[in-house]
Amino acid sequence: MILCIYNIIGISEEVIFRNYADAYSYLRLFQKELELETEIFYCAITLFYYYNYFNSFRNFKYFEICPVCIFCACKLKSNKLYLKQIVKIHNKKFPFQTMDNKSIINLETKVLKLCEFQDTDNPIVYLTKYCNKIDKDDKELYSFSRKLLTESFLRPIVVHFNVEYIAVACILIAYNVKYDKNMLFELNLNHEGNEFHLDYEILCKCIKNILNIYNL
Repeated sequence: MILCIYNIIGISEEVIFRNYADAYSYLRLFQKELELETEIFYCAITLFYYYNYFNSFRNFKYFEICPVCIFCACKLKSNKLYLKQIVKIHNKKFPFQTMDNKSIINLETKVLKLCEFQDTDNPIVYLTKYCNKIDKDDKELYSFSRKLLTESFLRPIVVHFNVEYIAVACILIAYNVKYDKNMLFELNLNHEGNEFHLDYEILCKCIKNILNIYNL
C-alpha cells in the first residue's frame, strides 16, 4: 500500500490506517447529517488525503481538518457553505475540541491550495461511463463497483492514481468477483484502438492497491 510521503517516518502503519479510517467515518457522518451527494464526500476525502500528503499526522489531528475539507467540498461542488451546520456537528461530536466559523475559514485557503483552487474529478462519472461500455443493463455490476469505489477511499489511492483508473479498477474487480472471470485481459488495453484508453501497467498497480485494502 502506498503511504503519504510525510507519514513514512515516525508513525506506525497501524496508527496511520486508523487515522484514515477515522477520517473516512467522520466525513461520511457529515455526508449523512447534511444529506450531501456522494460526490461531495469523494471531494472532501480527496482534499483530506492531499492535505495529509504534505502534512504529517504528527502535526495535526484528523478531526481538525475534516470539517474544513467538507466545507471546501461543499463550496466546490454545490455552492452551499453549510458552515454553521458543520460547526454544530463537529462540536457535538468533539465537545472538548470545539471549532468555530473563523477556525474553519482560516484553514480553508491552506486546504484549497493543495488542489490549486480547482474542482476535483467526480469518479462516479467514469464508473457510469465504463459500466455502460461493458453492459449498461447490469445493475448488480454497477452497484458492486460503486461500493468498491467508495471503500477505495479508505486509503489515499486518489493521491497516486487518477480517479478514472480507480473507477475502472473497481469495475474490473467487481466483474471478477461476480463472474469469476478476469476481464482485464479481454480489454486488450495495449492495443492502440482500445475503448478504455488506459495504461495497462498503471491500471494493474491501481487494482493491486485497492485489493490491498481487503488484504487480498
